[in-house]
Amino acid sequence: MTRTHRLRRFAWSWVALIAACVAGGPATAQSAATSAPAASTSVLGAWKIVQARTEPILDQRNARLDLGADGRLSGHTSCNTMSAPYALDGSRIRIGAIITSRMTCPPLKLEQEDRILTALESAVTAVVRGDGLLEIRDSDGRGLLRAIRFEAAAEPQPPGAWPVAGRQGIIQIVIVPSDRARERAAYDREIALICQPDQSCFINFYTNSSNAPVGLPLPEAISNEATAIFRRSVKQAGEFFRWSCRLELTESDCF
Repeated sequence: MTRTHRLRRFAWSWVALIAACVAGGPATAQSAATSAPAASTSVLGAWKIVQARTEPILDQRNARLDLGADGRLSGHTSCNTMSAPYALDGSRIRIGAIITSRMTCPPLKLEQEDRILTALESAVTAVVRGDGLLEIRDSDGRGLLRAIRFEAAAEPQPPGAWPVAGRQGIIQIVIVPSDRARERAAYDREIALICQPDQSCFINFYTNSSNAPVGLPLPEAISNEATAIFRRSVKQAGEFFRWSCRLELTESDCF
């Protein structure tokens, strides 16, 4: 049994740790053609959704987006299956009415589903970045959804791919290779290695361009090179990833 998705207003609060959600622009989804042109074929294929709106996907086991060469979008919201027609014109994407199944899910999965669906409904551009991350943006250029190819998501990663300097209370300190400091997909893979599913996890990331001795407390040369923080609280049923403002990336919720 299917239904056409209707926007749901979902208030999700979590003790001042969540960054402010990006203001959503008017939906631009329209009925799309049934076939996709040859242009922008780099976005075609199966993608694992890792972020929708401003927040990471907490339950990534089923969060999936498939962009078929036949102009059909399909996938899973982590709660329900979804499908829709879509069309590509260079980097521009138009997504038609999204149809989902009607499974009953816990509040967290419903919240994730709402973020994924509203992101797709407002999609205007879809681009694969240099680091392999699929990035979907709205008409104002604001990030709506990010995903990594399933082939990349499935690549085995050795434990401790990035050095863990130790802990400061409940926060793990991780040293990031300087050439990966701005690659969001690399952080997602490292978080998946370090953090156990369904358990709280708190990480601070730093580079060490001066090759200073790594130890706790961190030497100033390292502590001045913060790149990102990741917070997941099972108790608060939420998580977020936030860049350091020193990297001068486009995200408005840097620290």
